[in-house]
Amino acid sequence: MRITIDVNDEEVKRGLTRLRILADDMTPAMRMIANHLQAGVERRFRTKTGPDGQPWKDLSDVTKARRKKRGRVPIQKLVSSGKL
Repeated sequence: MRITIDVNDEEVKRGLTRLRILADDMTPAMRMIANHLQAGVERRFRTKTGPDGQPWKDLSDVTKARRKKRGRVPIQKLVSSGKL
């Protein structure tokens, strides 16, 4: 008994060749990833939540007093001078 299997892998080869060519310059992919990460950070600052969706904890009274003494914004979390 003899079994013969024919495999037409031309489409797979073309896809792998295209993938190799696209992978030569990862700049577009890295730019998309960076933009996605930046948007997430900006959203978390707007909503004052962490990556896990939990709200930021309030500043301690000591931190508020220390910031006020230095002329910094004493009430906004994760922002001291306004320059990140």
